[in-house]
Amino acid sequence: MSDLRDKVQTAANAYLATRYPGDLASQILPARPNLWPKIIGAVIASAAAAIIVMVLLNQAIDPLPSRQTERLPTTNPGPAFVSLPELPPMPEAITLAPTLDQPLFLPSLPLFPSLGDVLNTSNQSDNTTNDAPTTQESL
Repeated sequence: MSDLRDKVQTAANAYLATRYPGDLASQILPARPNLWPKIIGAVIASAAAAIIVMVLLNQAIDPLPSRQTERLPTTNPGPAFVSLPELPPMPEAITLAPTLDQPLFLPSLPLFPSLGDVLNTSNQSDNTTNDAPTTQESL
């Protein structure tokens, strides 16, 4: 068994001895991009946006007018009383509610036809002959 073991060991050593003669990862993978230009570009763009916003807001916001208070000479006129105007008098010729000395007439309300009225009108219309032909008769 030592002969078989020697052959396996020789094959394993030969397998491990074979190497690529360079850096295979650097040749296959793309180069790592440099991030500094992107970072600097983002900082410059954000600074420009902040400057534009500040300029636009400065133009949009009106400064508060300076408060110049003019002091009037104060004199104490005494307590002020507020009076409300009086209510106008109620007219005497207007009556608020109708007097019930005479009968009260209301307009008549429309009535629904009774069943007898409806049946009588339908019987009368059946007895009359219709000279105009219907659509089925004309076809």
